[in-house]
Amino acid sequence: MKFLADEMCGNIARWMRILGFDVIYSKDYEKKLKKAVDDKFLVEEALKDYRILISKDKKLIDSFKQKINLKINEKTELSHKFLENFYKPYENIYINNSQVILPAYFIEGTNILEIIINLFKYFKISIKEKLNFNPEFTRCTKCNAELELIENKEKYKNLIPERVYNFHNEFWICKNEECKKIYWRGRHFERIEKFIQELYQNLM
Repeated sequence: MKFLADEMCGNIARWMRILGFDVIYSKDYEKKLKKAVDDKFLVEEALKDYRILISKDKKLIDSFKQKINLKINEKTELSHKFLENFYKPYENIYINNSQVILPAYFIEGTNILEIIINLFKYFKISIKEKLNFNPEFTRCTKCNAELELIENKEKYKNLIPERVYNFHNEFWICKNEECKKIYWRGRHFERIEKFIQELYQNLM
């Protein structure tokens, strides 16, 4: 399940990446293109890459839904193929009470836990698949790339704080050559695991 988060949803994008979701953040585009991107650009990118759009901007969400509805109402071979590509990975969310669930989510409130709980419920995301935290199945919070276990930490000694290097033996690194952010089981892992446990309890 892939998402695109606008500039007001950076913290949500970060937590969704921790949970293992492929989430493009609007500022990722800006860094790559070296210029600001507008709502029209985000809508087109979400459509092109078949991503669920999440935003706190109702105007943006309505614009995206309008585009999707136009595709649905076309009822042509091309529009059918588009919808098939968009919804194929999300078969569990395609129909809800005989209505199509559009791949867009308007975010209300500021509590991250509540927002993600409601997001999971709305799109019927399987908690069995997504709530067993493992760094090897999460994504880089900085760039969204996958992580991999570092087999030989000495190779990256210069990139790891000395105190951390001496205290920890297990490290993960971002697969993105332009990022290469390194992760380890620090105190933030306890916070992540607590968050995931609370999420699990609220979804059971």
